[in-house]
Amino acid sequence: MRKDNFGLGLIIGVIAGVVAALLLAPQSGKETRQTIRRWKEEHEDLIDGTVESSERLIAKTKHSIEALLHKLNSYLDPNGHKTPQSRPAEEHSHVA
Repeated sequence: MRKDNFGLGLIIGVIAGVVAALLLAPQSGKETRQTIRRWKEEHEDLIDGTVESSERLIAKTKHSIEALLHKLNSYLDPNGHKTPQSRPAEEHSHVA
């Protein structure tokens, strides 16, 4: 998963760099729009792949957060107080 995140970050960084370079380039607005349009057409597969990777990453993150919230809620009673199972194991043991 770490490789996926690095690759996704790299792709997003490259795209951001290209956009920044185009916006800061000393050319007319019309020329810049044409350059952006051309670049978008040439890199449509890369853009689509980045969008799909982002959507998968968002779905995984959402699932992880929901699972964590479910686990955290299992440690609370209906009134929002800690339940006995939420205490560390050493508190439960009564060694004489």
